Amino acid sequence: MPTGYREDYLGTLRAASGDGHFAAMVSAFRHVMRWTARMDFTSRETAEPLLEATNALVDPVRAVREGIKLILP
Repeated sequence: MPTGYREDYLGTLRAASGDGHFAAMVSAFRHVMRWTARMDFTSRETAEPLLEATNALVDPVRAVREGIKLILP
């Protein structure tokens, strides 16, 4: 799970386990699956700029505080 998406993901897990609301969790997994499918992990040199550009490496606390979202490449 990308670091910058951690709190979004954990929020959906809490909702699913606490209230049985699984729709948000399914949506979160779909988003990460689309993100993963579009990433180029063939080498570190290709992956690192994409990780930065998509907000995958943003500190999770900062992501929540500043409203930074994981974007698709």
